[in-house]
Amino acid sequence: MSVELKPPGQLSFHRPFTQLVKEILTVRNPNPEPVAFKVKTTAPKQYCVRPNSGRIEANQSVEVQVILQPMKEDPPADFKCKDKFLVQSVAISPERETLTLQDLWSTTEKQARETIKETKIRCVYLPPVEDNLPPASPPPNLPLPPQPSIPSRPSPSISQKETANGLTTEPIKDEKKDQLQAYKLHEDSNGHNNMVGSFPDHTRSADDDNPARLRRQLIEAQEEIKRLNHTIDNYKQELSTAQMRQRKSEEAASSKRNSSIGGFSVKTQEKIPEGYYPFEVVIAAAVGAFLFGVMFF
Repeated sequence: MSVELKPPGQLSFHRPFTQLVKEILTVRNPNPEPVAFKVKTTAPKQYCVRPNSGRIEANQSVEVQVILQPMKEDPPADFKCKDKFLVQSVAISPERETLTLQDLWSTTEKQARETIKETKIRCVYLPPVEDNLPPASPPPNLPLPPQPSIPSRPSPSISQKETANGLTTEPIKDEKKDQLQAYKLHEDSNGHNNMVGSFPDHTRSADDDNPARLRRQLIEAQEEIKRLNHTIDNYKQELSTAQMRQRKSEEAASSKRNSSIGGFSVKTQEKIPEGYYPFEVVIAAAVGAFLFGVMFF
Protein backbone atom coordinates (compact mmCIF):
# COMPACT_ATOMS: atom_id res chain seq x y z
CA MET A 1 0.00 0.00 0.00
CA SER A 2 1.44 3.31 -1.09
CA VAL A 3 1.35 6.56 0.84
CA GLU A 4 0.71 10.13 -0.28
CA LEU A 5 3.47 12.74 -0.05
CA LYS A 6 3.17 16.49 0.26
CA PRO A 7 4.80 18.17 -1.55
CA PRO A 8 4.73 15.48 -4.22
CA GLY A 9 7.66 14.84 -6.52
CA GLN A 10 10.30 17.24 -5.16
CA LEU A 11 11.66 19.05 -2.10
CA SER A 12 12.63 22.70 -2.59
CA PHE A 13 15.48 24.20 -0.55
CA HIS A 14 15.96 27.97 -0.67
CA ARG A 15 19.32 29.69 -0.42
CA PRO A 16 21.47 30.63 1.47
CA PHE A 17 22.93 27.19 2.20
CA THR A 18 25.58 28.41 4.64
CA GLN A 19 23.00 27.85 7.39
CA LEU A 20 20.48 25.16 8.29
CA VAL A 21 17.62 24.88 5.80
CA LYS A 22 14.55 22.90 6.92
CA GLU A 23 11.69 21.59 4.84
CA ILE A 24 8.61 19.59 5.88
CA LEU A 25 7.57 16.42 4.07
CA THR A 26 4.07 15.22 5.00
CA VAL A 27 3.47 11.46 4.68
CA ARG A 28 -0.22 10.49 4.69
CA ASN A 29 -1.76 7.02 4.88
CA PRO A 30 -5.04 6.90 2.87
CA ASN A 31 -5.44 3.15 3.38
CA PRO A 32 -7.79 1.42 5.83
CA GLU A 33 -4.88 -0.41 7.46
CA PRO A 34 -1.85 0.99 9.28
CA VAL A 35 1.38 1.18 7.33
CA ALA A 36 5.06 1.37 8.18
CA PHE A 37 7.25 3.85 6.32
CA LYS A 38 10.98 4.44 5.94
CA VAL A 39 12.88 7.35 4.32
CA LYS A 40 16.21 6.88 2.54
CA THR A 41 18.48 9.37 0.72
CA THR A 42 21.38 9.28 -1.70
CA ALA A 43 23.33 11.82 0.45
CA PRO A 44 23.00 10.70 4.08
CA LYS A 45 25.85 12.98 5.23
CA GLN A 46 24.23 16.08 3.73
CA TYR A 47 20.69 15.64 5.12
CA CYS A 48 19.14 14.90 8.50
CA VAL A 49 15.67 13.26 8.50
CA ARG A 50 13.46 13.22 11.62
CA PRO A 51 11.82 10.77 11.93
CA ASN A 52 13.33 8.55 9.25
CA SER A 53 10.89 5.68 9.95
CA GLY A 54 7.70 4.95 11.85
CA ARG A 55 4.09 3.80 11.80
CA ILE A 56 1.09 5.67 10.42
CA GLU A 57 -2.42 4.70 11.40
CA ALA A 58 -5.25 4.54 8.87
CA ASN A 59 -6.19 7.95 7.42
CA GLN A 60 -3.51 9.66 9.50
CA SER A 61 -0.39 11.60 8.52
CA VAL A 62 3.10 12.27 9.87
CA GLU A 63 5.30 15.33 9.33
CA VAL A 64 8.93 14.49 8.53
CA GLN A 65 11.59 17.19 8.91
CA VAL A 66 14.26 17.18 6.21
CA ILE A 67 17.20 19.35 7.27
CA LEU A 68 19.94 20.38 4.86
CA GLN A 69 23.26 20.69 6.71
CA PRO A 70 25.17 24.01 6.34
CA MET A 71 27.72 24.28 3.52
CA LYS A 72 30.98 26.19 3.57
CA GLU A 73 29.76 28.32 0.67
CA ASP A 74 26.77 28.48 -1.62
CA PRO A 75 27.01 26.48 -4.85
CA PRO A 76 26.83 28.40 -8.16
CA ALA A 77 23.48 29.79 -9.22
CA ASP A 78 23.20 27.35 -12.12
CA PHE A 79 24.06 24.31 -9.99
CA LYS A 80 21.67 21.38 -10.43
CA CYS A 81 21.16 19.23 -7.35
CA LYS A 82 21.17 15.48 -7.98
CA ASP A 83 20.17 14.40 -4.46
CA LYS A 84 17.11 12.19 -4.13
CA PHE A 85 14.92 10.69 -1.43
CA LEU A 86 13.14 7.33 -1.43
CA VAL A 87 10.03 6.74 0.72
CA GLN A 88 9.17 3.07 1.26
CA SER A 89 5.91 1.85 2.78
CA VAL A 90 4.39 -1.51 3.61
CA ALA A 91 1.03 -2.52 5.08
CA ILE A 92 0.89 -3.87 8.63
CA SER A 93 -1.43 -6.87 8.48
CA PRO A 94 -3.10 -8.25 11.63
CA GLU A 95 -0.68 -11.20 11.78
CA ARG A 96 2.25 -8.73 11.81
CA GLU A 97 0.93 -6.48 14.57
CA THR A 98 3.19 -8.14 17.19
CA LEU A 99 6.37 -7.54 15.19
CA THR A 100 8.60 -4.56 15.78
CA LEU A 101 9.30 -2.22 12.88
CA GLN A 102 12.80 -3.62 12.47
CA ASP A 103 11.56 -7.20 12.38
CA LEU A 104 8.70 -6.19 10.08
CA TRP A 105 11.05 -4.68 7.50
CA SER A 106 13.49 -7.57 7.76
CA THR A 107 10.76 -10.18 7.26
CA THR A 108 9.11 -8.27 4.42
CA GLU A 109 12.35 -7.76 2.51
CA LYS A 110 13.11 -11.50 2.72
CA GLN A 111 9.66 -13.01 2.14
CA ALA A 112 7.46 -10.40 0.39
CA ARG A 113 9.71 -7.87 -1.30
CA GLU A 114 7.05 -7.11 -3.92
CA THR A 115 4.65 -5.73 -1.27
CA ILE A 116 6.95 -2.79 -0.51
CA LYS A 117 5.80 0.40 -2.26
CA GLU A 118 8.40 3.04 -3.18
CA THR A 119 8.09 6.73 -4.06
CA LYS A 120 11.01 8.87 -5.21
CA ILE A 121 11.50 12.56 -4.50
CA ARG A 122 14.19 14.78 -6.01
CA CYS A 123 15.78 17.86 -4.42
CA VAL A 124 15.83 21.31 -5.99
CA TYR A 125 17.94 24.33 -4.98
CA LEU A 126 16.03 27.62 -5.35
CA PRO A 127 16.98 31.29 -4.90
CA PRO A 128 16.36 32.98 -1.55
CA VAL A 129 12.83 33.88 -0.61
CA GLU A 130 11.95 37.58 -0.43
CA ASP A 131 11.89 37.57 3.37
CA ASN A 132 15.56 36.61 3.50
CA LEU A 133 16.68 39.25 0.97
CA PRO A 134 18.38 42.41 2.30
CA PRO A 135 16.37 45.66 1.94
CA ALA A 136 16.75 47.25 -1.45
CA SER A 137 18.82 50.42 -1.56
CA PRO A 138 18.60 53.14 -4.24
CA PRO A 139 21.30 53.14 -6.94
CA PRO A 140 24.33 55.21 -5.94
CA ASN A 141 24.09 57.46 -9.02
CA LEU A 142 20.49 58.52 -8.42
CA PRO A 143 19.93 61.60 -6.24
CA LEU A 144 18.13 61.10 -2.96
CA PRO A 145 14.60 62.49 -2.74
CA PRO A 146 14.47 65.98 -1.24
CA GLN A 147 13.66 66.15 2.44
CA PRO A 148 11.36 68.90 3.76
CA SER A 149 13.27 71.42 5.81
CA ILE A 150 11.84 72.37 9.17
CA PRO A 151 13.32 75.47 10.82
CA SER A 152 14.36 74.87 14.38
CA ARG A 153 16.47 76.60 16.94
CA PRO A 154 19.88 75.04 17.54
CA SER A 155 20.25 73.38 20.90
CA PRO A 156 22.93 74.56 23.37
CA SER A 157 24.87 71.30 22.90
CA ILE A 158 25.17 71.77 19.12
CA SER A 159 27.57 74.17 17.43
CA GLN A 160 27.34 75.28 13.85
CA LYS A 161 30.11 75.79 11.37
CA GLU A 162 30.00 76.98 7.81
CA THR A 163 31.00 74.79 4.90
CA ALA A 164 31.00 75.26 1.17
CA ASN A 165 27.52 73.69 0.91
CA GLY A 166 25.92 75.43 3.86
CA LEU A 167 25.60 74.91 7.60
CA THR A 168 26.47 71.62 9.30
CA THR A 169 26.13 70.67 12.91
CA GLU A 170 28.54 68.87 15.20
CA PRO A 171 28.43 68.14 18.95
CA ILE A 172 30.49 70.28 21.25
CA LYS A 173 33.50 68.40 22.64
CA ASP A 174 32.96 69.62 26.22
CA GLU A 175 29.43 68.21 26.29
CA LYS A 176 30.64 64.83 25.03
CA LYS A 177 33.37 64.83 27.67
CA ASP A 178 30.78 65.46 30.41
CA GLN A 179 28.69 62.54 29.16
CA LEU A 180 31.67 60.20 29.23
CA GLN A 181 32.39 61.23 32.83
CA ALA A 182 28.80 60.56 33.98
CA TYR A 183 30.00 57.25 35.45
CA LYS A 184 33.26 57.44 37.33
CA LEU A 185 35.53 55.24 39.43
CA HIS A 186 35.14 55.60 43.19
CA GLU A 187 37.64 54.54 45.83
CA ASP A 188 36.53 53.52 49.32
CA SER A 189 38.27 54.15 52.62
CA ASN A 190 40.23 50.86 52.47
CA GLY A 191 41.85 51.73 49.16
CA HIS A 192 39.78 49.30 47.06
CA ASN A 193 38.42 50.46 43.75
CA ASN A 194 34.68 50.00 43.25
CA MET A 195 33.09 50.40 39.85
CA VAL A 196 30.00 52.26 40.96
CA GLY A 197 27.74 53.91 38.42
CA SER A 198 26.84 57.30 39.82
CA PHE A 199 26.62 60.85 38.70
CA PRO A 200 29.25 63.45 39.70
CA ASP A 201 28.89 64.76 43.25
CA HIS A 202 28.16 68.50 43.17
CA THR A 203 27.57 68.82 46.98
CA ARG A 204 31.25 68.57 48.00
CA SER A 205 32.16 71.26 50.55
CA ALA A 206 35.44 73.05 51.13
CA ASP A 207 35.75 71.58 54.66
CA ASP A 208 36.55 68.13 53.21
CA ASP A 209 40.11 69.28 52.37
CA ASN A 210 40.62 71.48 55.49
CA PRO A 211 44.02 70.60 57.13
CA ALA A 212 42.79 71.46 60.64
CA ARG A 213 39.81 69.16 60.26
CA LEU A 214 42.00 66.33 58.98
CA ARG A 215 44.46 66.84 61.88
CA ARG A 216 41.61 66.70 64.41
CA GLN A 217 40.36 63.45 62.88
CA LEU A 218 43.88 62.00 63.07
CA ILE A 219 44.17 62.88 66.78
CA GLU A 220 40.80 61.31 67.53
CA ALA A 221 41.86 58.15 65.74
CA GLN A 222 45.11 57.96 67.73
CA GLU A 223 43.21 58.39 71.04
CA GLU A 224 40.83 55.61 70.03
CA ILE A 225 43.81 53.34 69.28
CA LYS A 226 45.34 54.10 72.72
CA ARG A 227 42.02 53.35 74.44
CA LEU A 228 41.77 50.01 72.66
CA ASN A 229 45.37 49.11 73.55
CA HIS A 230 44.71 49.94 77.23
CA THR A 231 41.62 47.72 77.20
CA ILE A 232 43.64 44.88 75.71
CA ASP A 233 46.37 45.26 78.39
CA ASN A 234 43.78 45.15 81.20
CA TYR A 235 42.27 42.05 79.72
CA LYS A 236 45.70 40.36 79.53
CA GLN A 237 46.45 41.30 83.17
CA GLU A 238 43.13 39.92 84.42
CA LEU A 239 43.70 36.74 82.47
CA SER A 240 47.21 36.31 83.94
CA THR A 241 45.90 36.88 87.50
CA ALA A 242 43.14 34.33 87.03
CA GLN A 243 45.61 31.77 85.73
CA MET A 244 47.96 32.36 88.69
CA ARG A 245 45.11 31.94 91.19
CA GLN A 246 44.04 28.75 89.56
CA ARG A 247 47.61 27.40 89.65
CA LYS A 248 47.95 28.22 93.38
CA SER A 249 44.64 26.59 94.20
CA GLU A 250 45.69 23.44 92.34
CA GLU A 251 49.03 23.31 94.24
CA ALA A 252 47.29 23.79 97.60
CA ALA A 253 44.78 21.08 96.79
CA SER A 254 47.52 18.64 95.81
CA SER A 255 49.57 19.34 99.00
CA LYS A 256 46.56 18.82 101.29
CA ARG A 257 45.25 15.70 99.58
CA ASN A 258 44.34 13.01 102.17
CA SER A 259 44.13 9.27 101.63
CA SER A 260 41.68 7.06 103.55
CA ILE A 261 43.18 3.91 105.25
CA GLY A 262 41.00 1.66 107.47
CA GLY A 263 38.40 4.34 107.96
CA PHE A 264 40.97 6.87 109.23
CA SER A 265 42.22 9.87 107.43
CA VAL A 266 46.01 9.82 107.13
CA LYS A 267 47.79 12.90 105.98
CA THR A 268 50.09 12.27 103.09
CA GLN A 269 53.72 12.74 104.09
CA GLU A 270 55.23 15.77 102.56
CA LYS A 271 58.61 15.65 100.93
CA ILE A 272 61.41 16.32 103.49
CA PRO A 273 64.23 18.58 102.37
CA GLU A 274 67.60 16.98 101.84
CA GLY A 275 69.83 16.89 105.06
CA TYR A 276 66.85 16.78 107.50
CA TYR A 277 65.15 13.86 109.35
CA PRO A 278 61.48 13.34 109.95
CA PHE A 279 60.01 14.54 113.20
CA GLU A 280 59.08 10.98 114.28
CA VAL A 281 62.66 9.78 113.86
CA VAL A 282 64.02 12.61 116.00
CA ILE A 283 61.51 11.84 118.81
CA ALA A 284 62.33 8.10 118.72
CA ALA A 285 66.05 8.81 118.87
CA ALA A 286 65.62 11.13 121.86
CA VAL A 287 63.48 8.60 123.77
CA GLY A 288 65.98 5.84 123.02
CA ALA A 289 68.89 7.93 124.28
CA PHE A 290 67.01 8.80 127.45
CA LEU A 291 66.23 5.15 128.25
CA PHE A 292 69.77 4.10 127.45
CA GLY A 293 71.14 6.68 129.91
CA VAL A 294 68.73 5.66 132.68
CA MET A 295 69.50 1.97 132.36
CA PHE A 296 73.25 2.09 132.12
CA PHE A 297 74.29 5.19 133.98
